Amino acid sequence: MGLYSKKELIIKSRKELLNIAFNEKLVDIITSDELSKKELINLILKYRKDNTIYKLYQYNEISFFRLQEVLDEKLSKFSITKNDIEIVRSIRIYENTKYMENDNYYILIDKQLEIDTSIVLLTGNNRYIYGIINLELDTKYIDIRYHRYSISYIINRIDDNFKNNEKMHLVFFDNFGVELIYKIYNNIHIETIPERINCYEENIIEFSYQKLEKTKNSCPVLILENKVTTKYFSENFMIYIEKIEKDTIKYIYSKKALVKIKSKGYKLNNTVILDINYLLENKEEYIKIYDEILNFRLIKKEEILEKFFEYIKEKIISYSKKMYKNFNLIGIDYEKEDLKKLDIKNILNYSILKNIKDSIKPYLVINTTNNMLEISINKYKKVEKEINYEFNILTNIVYKKQLSKIKIINRIFMYLKYRICDIKYLNYSKKEIINKINKNEYKNIIEEIEKNYEILEEKFITDYIKYKTEINDMYIKSYKNHLILFEISEYIFENYINSIKKDFSLNEILETLNIHELEVNDFTITNNDIEMIFLVEMYYLIYTYFNNIDMIEILKNYQGINIGGRIIKIDVFYNLLKEYIPGRLISFEKDNVNSYNFLIDIAYKMDMDINFGRVKINSKVMRKKENISIYIKDFKKEYKLVLNTDKKDKSYIDRLESVNNLDIKIVYEDENNEKVFTYHIEKDFIEKDEIKSEFSQEQLNDIDNNILRIFMQLDDKIKISYILRKDDQIYVSKKTYFIDIY
Repeated sequence: MGLYSKKELIIKSRKELLNIAFNEKLVDIITSDELSKKELINLILKYRKDNTIYKLYQYNEISFFRLQEVLDEKLSKFSITKNDIEIVRSIRIYENTKYMENDNYYILIDKQLEIDTSIVLLTGNNRYIYGIINLELDTKYIDIRYHRYSISYIINRIDDNFKNNEKMHLVFFDNFGVELIYKIYNNIHIETIPERINCYEENIIEFSYQKLEKTKNSCPVLILENKVTTKYFSENFMIYIEKIEKDTIKYIYSKKALVKIKSKGYKLNNTVILDINYLLENKEEYIKIYDEILNFRLIKKEEILEKFFEYIKEKIISYSKKMYKNFNLIGIDYEKEDLKKLDIKNILNYSILKNIKDSIKPYLVINTTNNMLEISINKYKKVEKEINYEFNILTNIVYKKQLSKIKIINRIFMYLKYRICDIKYLNYSKKEIINKINKNEYKNIIEEIEKNYEILEEKFITDYIKYKTEINDMYIKSYKNHLILFEISEYIFENYINSIKKDFSLNEILETLNIHELEVNDFTITNNDIEMIFLVEMYYLIYTYFNNIDMIEILKNYQGINIGGRIIKIDVFYNLLKEYIPGRLISFEKDNVNSYNFLIDIAYKMDMDINFGRVKINSKVMRKKENISIYIKDFKKEYKLVLNTDKKDKSYIDRLESVNNLDIKIVYEDENNEKVFTYHIEKDFIEKDEIKSEFSQEQLNDIDNNILRIFMQLDDKIKISYILRKDDQIYVSKKTYFIDIY
């Protein structure tokens, strides 16, 4: 029995594929004629797929030395016919770049050559290895003789001493050679290294190594609706945990993660993270992640976030060929080193101030972040100085409610489960929903949707969390169903947001998304059904704030209403808002692509105006006091009140030193809502005498040995610090930790 990769199957003829299928006893004489080349490939991959991946992603100087030493002794060049391999005439590589798919460096390889493009070496004089390249097959390219590949990724070893006049080559290997190089690089045991490692070598006519352009500007990175958008690219958030090794974790991101999921028929054992908010909420928390072969690791959420943003930064650098001063994150509450937080309200307010003379009446700004809807009153004053303009902005956040793309997707997800199980979804008209929300029955509507959860789950399982403790058929089936329904729900969401208002059959969507793993009866998903899902959420948000605001007051007090955020730039939100506000006051642009580009463009202009000293911005933000209570579960498994909005002073609880987790419940009193989660205690201490401590002697006196005292304080976030008494010595936490309230 053999194992085969998609890459080696796709370049074989139908006859060769038939021979493999016969030899592997996957087809017989009767059925063989009925199968196309694509069907044969899918059949072989289903039962005989080689999941071994011989790709290199991590730079390691020792590994390069080890590989160089072996190849210097054993590399043997195959002779090839002219034009068997065609390389683009000129290749330019920039320092600190990895991703090269946007550079469109194409390579043509004759179909008769047995070459594995997972690893290609970039070499110079005396075959010195300057880099390791990964090529990707262009499946859309059709030619009788050639397959076409693009350079997608490079591990770059070139330094400042490199001379651009050096003659450069690309060195190609067959499957056996690539496997050898992979094992040598990663120091994996090999029984016997052959006397010769055969290769194909092709010259690069023009090669240059360039430094990146350094700029004092910041690069805006928009993270809204679980999507990352920059000036250079846009992609949905997704992280696929492929491989966990001793020192490294291999992540696959965004579109490539989805391709990976599809390639496995949605049957996964490993961890896939679909929502960036999951990582942003309580980012100090530890979670368990699994790879494809069930290796696992306990890891802090923030470590995964750091790797994701490292990927985003590297991709921006690779696309722009620029080294930015820093990166402004718009839409999320996250900052670290060169990642700076830029409030979307600042961008909207700046766009208003740029176009006024001195001062105007306040604007009411309605904007979304990645997980919230905010309403703020913004007062402006523009002062012309001798050398620049001074913008004074006073922002008062008066309303804040949870709203996210994932929340809407989860509602669509539930709607699809109802339809798959042939159970009636919400049986209300638009008018009836509005009346119910007017009577403060929003929660009743949600409870009505969720009341059939057990029945729905019994008929069509998607709650894979239930089966997380054991990897079995139920886990894989429920995980598969969950991933497929999530993808369909996201597709429906995007179509509605982008004003593609039509009815879809489920089969039509499955065909568009190339999903063949969902076996359910077809049904029609109407635009009206999806509009009702949006209506419930949008009207609830509008009603809870504007119901208490008089229209005359709005006309009198505000210059206008500025809306920012793709999820609320839709007809249903605009039309509902017009019930409370005259339409002429509302700044509304329905083109969501332009909406994203507008925010990025204004962020660039604002940054440049500040850098060139044309503008000085003085911004102050005030927040409405919210009634919040914090509860922690005690040893009797009962929640005890620890903090609330009125109690701003430090509070503390005592736990045994052995306790590693806290069960926390945050209650939002005004919303009649709550959030429950587990918080991992970070036990990183230092002796109190070694640092200046924030704790008074009174707070330390009555702590018993082997007791951990946890101090908490409530502000914009929950502030946490620890004291531990051990053998009569006092230890304090090295740093202060923070938990997000929302």
